[in-house]
Amino acid sequence: MKTLNKTLIKAVSSITTNEEMNALIDLVKNQQRLIRTLNARQSRTMFGIGDNVLVEARNRAPMKGTIEKINRTKAIVLMNGTRYNVPLSIMKAA
Repeated sequence: MKTLNKTLIKAVSSITTNEEMNALIDLVKNQQRLIRTLNARQSRTMFGIGDNVLVEARNRAPMKGTIEKINRTKAIVLMNGTRYNVPLSIMKAA
């Protein structure tokens, strides 16, 4: 991993024009979208309607809930009598 980081740092440091930098930024954004899509797809196959989950949001204690509906990247989760639109990426099986 350290070798990869040094290689990336060296490659980014060699960029000299705005066009090259913009192309790199677009490439990184596209790769990030692909990774998010793959992670969401994997999460959709892990969870089903009626499953109990733990929602681990930032700066909060994990909350238990039940999945009511699964969308492309988020799920409707019933927690403490309230429905929340929760990203699949922050849910874990309870």
